[in-house]
Amino acid sequence: MGKKVAVQDSLNEIKDELKRRGYNIISMEDGVESDAIVYMNEGNETPYIGDYDYNDELDSYNKGAILINANNKSIDEIDKIIKNRIYTPLF
Repeated sequence: MGKKVAVQDSLNEIKDELKRRGYNIISMEDGVESDAIVYMNEGNETPYIGDYDYNDELDSYNKGAILINANNKSIDEIDKIIKNRIYTPLF
């Protein structure tokens, strides 16, 4: 099965397209370990991370998940970020 990707509940088009591309889509609310977290935010904050108790939930279940702000990104860009685990090439 493909990588687990937690997607903000309101991003239905992104969920559907990532699922079509072979990703295992889970809700951010499930509290299950994931490879990536896709959310939508127009600012510089990561609102969903602030909701977690760092000492318990985030520290124990989501080490290494890449955060992807879907704002102004195409589905191809999101797919590439998940696959490469980086936003831009290093070189």
